[in-house]
Amino acid sequence: MPLAPIDRVLVRLQEDPAWSEPQRFWFILQAWNEIVGEVVARQAQPVTILPPHRLQVAVANGVWAQTLSFERLRILAKLNQRLPVPLQDIHFSSRDWPIKQPLQKLTNRSESPIVRSQPRLHKPVPPSAQAAFSQWSTAVQKFTARLPLCPQCQCPTPRPELDQWKMCGLCHARQTA
Repeated sequence: MPLAPIDRVLVRLQEDPAWSEPQRFWFILQAWNEIVGEVVARQAQPVTILPPHRLQVAVANGVWAQTLSFERLRILAKLNQRLPVPLQDIHFSSRDWPIKQPLQKLTNRSESPIVRSQPRLHKPVPPSAQAAFSQWSTAVQKFTARLPLCPQCQCPTPRPELDQWKMCGLCHARQTA
C-alpha cells in the first residue's frame, strides 16, 4: 500500500461528509467573536450543532438567553453569510453554562472566553417558601440597584441592552412591534 502525500489525505478528509459538521462548528467558533462582538462572546458560546442544522449556544443566564433570542435572526443571517451549509436556527440556553474546559482548549485561547459574572456560592436552603422569596427579592433589589436606568421607562437595564438599543429590551420590542 503506497503512502499518499499529506495534502491529499487532508483534502480527502475535508471532503468526507462525516467531517462537514465538525468543520462547520469549528468555523463558527473561530468567527463567533467577530459576529456577535466581544461583550456578547464573553456571555454566550456555541456548544454544538444539533439536527437539523440548529446551533446550540450556552449563555451566562436567562436574561442573556432572552436578549439573544430577540437578536437570533440577525445573528443567524450573519453566520449563514459565511457558512457553506446554512444553519436553520439558533437556540440559546443557560443549561450548559459554564462552558466546559475542552471548548477553551479547542479554541486555542490563552485566557478563558467566559467571564463568570456571578460566582456560585453554597448557601443554606431557606426554611420556607416565604424565606426563599424574601432572600431572592433582596438579591434582585441589590442587583438592579447597580444597573443604569432605561431613558424611556426608567427601569433598571443591563448595560449591553443600553449599548445596543439605547433603551431596555422591552422598550425596544415595543418600538419594533
